[in-house]
Amino acid sequence: MILQGPLFPLQSLIEQLTYVLITSWGIVILVGTFASALLIAIGFISWLSGVGTRRGKRMIIGGVILFFVMQWLALNPPWLILLG
Repeated sequence: MILQGPLFPLQSLIEQLTYVLITSWGIVILVGTFASALLIAIGFISWLSGVGTRRGKRMIIGGVILFFVMQWLALNPPWLILLG
């Protein structure tokens, strides 16, 4: 739907914002996946070294949860969820 008149700048802004969010979605997924791998690795090091066994286990669990959330978001981007 192409708008004309006073709402045209708003429509243009929304289209540009949508384009930026869609193109940056892959970067968000990539950073989240690397963060989960880093969290799991640091958690294992902390747990196995005995420095912080409880904190290490929590970091591993958090990393695994973050990994699954990132994979779910990679398969189900927000624009597909909104479209139904």
